[in-house]
Amino acid sequence: MASYAIYLVPRDESLNRAIVSFPQAKKHVDAVQKKKHRGGILHMTLTSFARIKGIPSQGARSNRELHKGDIFNAIERLSVIAADNKEFHISAEFWNDGRIGRRNPDLFIFDLGATTCSSTTEPSSSLKKLGKMLNALNDLDSFTGAKTKVTQLHVSFLQESNPQQDLKEMKQFLALLKWDIAVARISSDSDKGEDLEIIKIAKLGI
Repeated sequence: MASYAIYLVPRDESLNRAIVSFPQAKKHVDAVQKKKHRGGILHMTLTSFARIKGIPSQGARSNRELHKGDIFNAIERLSVIAADNKEFHISAEFWNDGRIGRRNPDLFIFDLGATTCSSTTEPSSSLKKLGKMLNALNDLDSFTGAKTKVTQLHVSFLQESNPQQDLKEMKQFLALLKWDIAVARISSDSDKGEDLEIIKIAKLGI
């Protein structure tokens, strides 16, 4: 049956505004949506997919893994960390220049916070909050595959749309996105997650 993960997802209005501001990004967003890769939803994954308590298991993934805690309560708790009445966005300088995915060569990914490891750039308040969110998530010790470092997070696009040709514009596009925290559900064990849907969102900031 279904498996669940914690995601960061862009608010629809910010995604639409970012595409208007940087129309070069539209073909790359459209490719993700058309292929239904992970439901066609741009995202950053904070935990692995696993079943949740109280839902009968069915399928290879859900038989193997279990979130021990309340995943819906967790996103509400994590949203409090960023509850300072500011929209949660990440500036362009904290997105790397993108690369072909190590696990999946069909993906082109933009890692988050990579520049903070190799420069004197001060981490933004959003990155600091995101680090606190990951720390809190791991302190709960209840969620399968929880990320431990900001630098493990990334946004994936499809290699077929050649996003590497628009690196500068794509970084600016990503910087305009306002992120919220969400629960994602996959109803099957599909590797590509075509049937993925967002079933609950907790806002970060206003």
